[in-house]
Amino acid sequence: MKNKKILFILFILFILFILFVPSILALEECGESIPINKECTIISPYLSYCSTYDLDIYNSSGNAFVSNGAISQIGSSGIYNYTANFTYADTFTIKLCDNSVRTVIALDPDSWNLGTSWWSYIIQIYHYVLEGGY
Repeated sequence: MKNKKILFILFILFILFILFVPSILALEECGESIPINKECTIISPYLSYCSTYDLDIYNSSGNAFVSNGAISQIGSSGIYNYTANFTYADTFTIKLCDNSVRTVIALDPDSWNLGTSWWSYIIQIYHYVLEGGY
């Protein structure tokens, strides 16, 4: 009887795991770079001692893109998140309420031309290595 209870509990935990993994994976974290017009989640490190829990996002010119954006605590973990959508290509600085800073580069996928850039690198390496420089 005891083994059946343990197996039942393990089965329920397995089902919960299967149900919750897709929802956790759906949150795309803002990495070092993100395509424009795509929502991503900014996740803070552990925060404490902030008078107000918010963030500011500045573009490369120092202009505020988001000012006093309210961040939400994940459970009671002391870790906060904010959903951002960068609408134009630029380098953005994210400043949290504890004055910690990180950078996100929003890129326009339409301007990516990986084929051309790879060929450009190959030609530069050819000129530098095989022909003794420029």
